[in-house]
Amino acid sequence: MIRTREHWLRTGCGAADRAPNRSHCPEASTYPVARPDAPIKSGEVQDAQLHQTLANELWGADRTARAVPPLTERYPDLVLEDAYAIQTINIERRVSIGQKVIGRKVGLTSRPMQKILGVDEPDFGVLTDEMFIEDGDLIDLDRLLQPRVEAEPAFVMERDLAGPGVTTAGALTAIAGVMPAVEVVDSRVADWKIKLVDTVADNASSGLLPRNGPAGGHRPRTASAERRGCGRSRRTSPRCRPARPDALSAG
Repeated sequence: MIRTREHWLRTGCGAADRAPNRSHCPEASTYPVARPDAPIKSGEVQDAQLHQTLANELWGADRTARAVPPLTERYPDLVLEDAYAIQTINIERRVSIGQKVIGRKVGLTSRPMQKILGVDEPDFGVLTDEMFIEDGDLIDLDRLLQPRVEAEPAFVMERDLAGPGVTTAGALTAIAGVMPAVEVVDSRVADWKIKLVDTVADNASSGLLPRNGPAGGHRPRTASAERRGCGRSRRTSPRCRPARPDALSAG
């Protein structure tokens, strides 16, 4: 997850002002689902109508807390370009109702997880202010479908980072610090039966992200994401101790 320093220092994120049950939201019913007419051609990027249809399904699942069947079971010829097109429709929809894009999520960064899904690269999602909650707040499960909790490293950005031509050195100097974070992942796809296309279309299975700790953290040259020394209470706040003086545990 990538955020700018000023966002970590903000108070309030929009989510606290929102009722936990999403079914009342007017936007849940303002996007009727249209069924595609054209047959799907194997190995090709699908048309905009199908993208809109599937984006509508995922949006409705999010707003009503009712999961949808896996996209790839019903449309096996969907490719990664389709998934990002579907994701983009719903991010634009979030922005259109007043949410602000304030970060990025990078998933499937570990080799074991990539092997499980049969891929060789990470996937990417978008974080908006509605997805952030305050450290220590209780989470009403009515606002989620099938949440899971993961400990993650969070990179706080000193400045924007954009390509092409980004180098390792350039990326390191753009990072203000690294801190442990707890991510509440969620899936709008029934029973977590996801392939890469399913999770990317579903905004990389993004859910909620509590704000944890000060904005500084450790510089990326010394920070460690060793998976030890981090526990979790019934609240959202993680209990982490440094694995050694120059490292932060991230679960």
